[in-house]
Amino acid sequence: KWDYVGVAYAIRARECMTLTDVTDDVIYTEAFRPEQLVFNYDNQQTVYEGVLNFCRLALDYLSRTGDGVSQVNLNKGDSYMNGGDVNKWKKFVYAVMAKTFHRYTNKSTLYQPDSVIKYCDLAMQTNAENTNLRWSNAGGSGTYSWYSSFRGNVGSFRQTKFIADLMSGLNNQFLSGTVDPRAPYIIRENPNGTYKGTRPNKGTDGLATADQPHNYWGGLFSTTTGSDATSRYVFTNSPVWPIITASEIQFVKAEALLRKNDKPAALAAYLNGINLNFDQLLADY
Repeated sequence: KWDYVGVAYAIRARECMTLTDVTDDVIYTEAFRPEQLVFNYDNQQTVYEGVLNFCRLALDYLSRTGDGVSQVNLNKGDSYMNGGDVNKWKKFVYAVMAKTFHRYTNKSTLYQPDSVIKYCDLAMQTNAENTNLRWSNAGGSGTYSWYSSFRGNVGSFRQTKFIADLMSGLNNQFLSGTVDPRAPYIIRENPNGTYKGTRPNKGTDGLATADQPHNYWGGLFSTTTGSDATSRYVFTNSPVWPIITASEIQFVKAEALLRKNDKPAALAAYLNGINLNFDQLLADY
């Protein structure tokens, strides 16, 4: 079942990349030595090199045929992500490679925009090729999203002033007064029908009651409950949860092209990323 091995390496690559992204130096080369009680930490460059190695192993196994390789069989363990489609898993791997090469943006001796662009072009190009996570919605906590009203984990969370001001045009560093058309998909309005947010740990942050944003499930600011029927975006019981998308890859490519000083191509990729994001919101949310 070489396809299962390939998927395992693909997931391991992405998780190792995310681990060192978040925590910097980590236990990596010595992580699986059960005889040890004390471990050395590895720097990010070492981990990123390991990630690329896992990616190459994943591509090797995902390209194998025969033996127990079967989309039907792989789908038994992959029905809530890529449906057993090894070609989608390959694009996922190429996306991880693109993002890993792009991690070197502040290291001029290591950063190679052409490598980033190459693997972006091999990664997902359409929303049909995105890697998303889904839930069965069958009943019971494990079948619903952690962010859903059924699970009740984010009832006290509220959108911040930063994202609300960005999307409502109140942040004057961007198009002042222009509401982002994606706002009603992603963030919540208030009883006045406008988009406001608070600063962390500031309570209502001085907002009048009618300006206080609804919670993520459509309830009033003062409540910590809501329903799936009034929830949106990734806050429903069984949302489409994006893991890596074609839109994200186009933004990565745009930055690599800009760093290469190919501004026309960078703008084209940037606009493509925006359009793909609009299309995804319309289709999935």
